[in-house]
Amino acid sequence: MEVFPIWGRSRRRLSRFRAREGPWCFRAAARPRGFPGRGRAVSWGLSLVLGMAVGAQADFESAELLIRATYYEGIPFDRARALSAEECDHLTELLEADLPRHHENILIALGMAGHPGAYETLAAYGKGWTGELTRAQYQALMARMVGMGHLARRDSRALAWLLDAAAGAGPAPTVRFRVMAGERFERQRRARAVAALSLSGSDEAEVFLQGLLEGNARRSQSSTAPSSASLEAAIAQLRTLRKQGPDAALASPFDRVSSEVGP
Repeated sequence: MEVFPIWGRSRRRLSRFRAREGPWCFRAAARPRGFPGRGRAVSWGLSLVLGMAVGAQADFESAELLIRATYYEGIPFDRARALSAEECDHLTELLEADLPRHHENILIALGMAGHPGAYETLAAYGKGWTGELTRAQYQALMARMVGMGHLARRDSRALAWLLDAAAGAGPAPTVRFRVMAGERFERQRRARAVAALSLSGSDEAEVFLQGLLEGNARRSQSSTAPSSASLEAAIAQLRTLRKQGPDAALASPFDRVSSEVGP
């Protein structure tokens, strides 16, 4: 291959070469053998971009399949916990674009995954709602408690949020679902918050639940206070989770395989 220097007496020959071949400084071949032409290069570039988009879509498709399914034993903890931050960002976007019937699973999955931004998403969900709720909206608001319970194992703000909800702190409900309005709705919300606190495994949560239980015994609680039975169940679940750990305590019974069972 003949190479032309870019200075001295060969400047005239280089000028002729540039006029003929473009800005390359090699005369022998402007493109090495096997190098794609401009059209083929553009085609390859588009294929690469489309392939990356399809790959990303495939990743999100797995997350969407997880939250669109119907679960009789609850959304699988191990699968939801394994969601990536990017998948959780995508699920957060679905809260605005998707049908409300999937919001229940989305909110729980975000709490289980526990990525940054989960608390803000859960805390903001339902703000500004007033009036009658649909069934899907009501179920999503109650599921938000469960998401906060899982998140409370990682984020102290979620634990504080649940403690306030279980204590009945904050303004009166501005929404209703069928016969549940006012005190009835507040009683249900506090009961769900108590159940969610059992998912935190927190010492602080146990002390709080014990305090509510003692208040019931003295009959010094308000009319919206959780029942003693629900408080005792929550304390027992909290202790079990703390003893066994989330992986064992939250595993679905259908995921447990006995060593005595053959293939």
